[in-house]
Amino acid sequence: MVLGGVGSIRLAPRFVRGGEVCFLGATSNGVSHEGIPIVLPIDVASKLLSEVHKFGGGVCNLRGTVWPLPVGDSPIVFDRRIPRLYLFSEEVEVLEPTKRGDSLVTVAVTYSSTYEGEFDEVSGLRINCSKHWTFSSFDPSDEINQLSDTVDWLRQYAVRHTSIYEDGEWRNLSPEALSIVGDFDETTDHFVNPIEFPLGEVVRGQYDREIVHFYAERLNLTVNKEMIMGDKFENIHGSTIVNRYTLQNALNSARVQEDEEVRAFLKALSSEVEAAKDDTAGEILDQLNEEISRDEPRVSLLKRSWDALVQGLPSVAKIAGASAALAKLLT
Repeated sequence: MVLGGVGSIRLAPRFVRGGEVCFLGATSNGVSHEGIPIVLPIDVASKLLSEVHKFGGGVCNLRGTVWPLPVGDSPIVFDRRIPRLYLFSEEVEVLEPTKRGDSLVTVAVTYSSTYEGEFDEVSGLRINCSKHWTFSSFDPSDEINQLSDTVDWLRQYAVRHTSIYEDGEWRNLSPEALSIVGDFDETTDHFVNPIEFPLGEVVRGQYDREIVHFYAERLNLTVNKEMIMGDKFENIHGSTIVNRYTLQNALNSARVQEDEEVRAFLKALSSEVEAAKDDTAGEILDQLNEEISRDEPRVSLLKRSWDALVQGLPSVAKIAGASAALAKLLT
């Protein structure tokens, strides 16, 4: 069932094209993973979030625009019968809270096996390419208690079914010795187990290169070195400094998309900040990219962000084509 697509994830809010949005799921039967993803601007989502917090969800009328998911370069395989769509909802009408027992959320984990295959020490973790998985469901109307109980059950299940034969007897491993491939919640760390690919890092384009290359070698996989959707950014290799989403949004903005000079400058700028490994410069670059991605960028904020970036990292001012590209962005 896990391989067939059972299970949901929880994502944190994000800035998209200069505005904050929330990610939720809409379903006609109350089962979270049998619906479609929806994206709501924060002011629209505020009408619904109180229902989600109190009752786990709400019965609503949603009005918006249906868009295809950008799955062309996705590592996820989608079943042909599942529509690859999401709804950008510009209006929400809350009719009533979800009633207890009318909705169901399922979460799943995959973990290393200890009674088949072999373990390797990778990036400080004990990892086995042979995996097992489990899932559990709960009623989101009592999320705090039921989610906690569900996580405890998943953790105990994994540990209970993960043991090693040593000195003539079977011995269960501690949670710290059992690696989980990925978690399901970007907002909260539920497990004491080490997570190979934490969801919060994956959605920001971050990953442990050593673990990725371990799986690539053992499973005969071809890895895209940059691990980036869409444009290929040269000389950017798994950094935690540059936010790939804000950069991609800036590159996709109307004023940048068809201007190769500006696009080349933004990519070079990201590479320069990447190489500097300066967290402050990375934050300023994110602000700059977020402003560029707005429908109507504020010139004063663009200039302020650029001046702050130059002050903290003078080398960016020497990037080829910087002056011409800035002139276009600031007009």
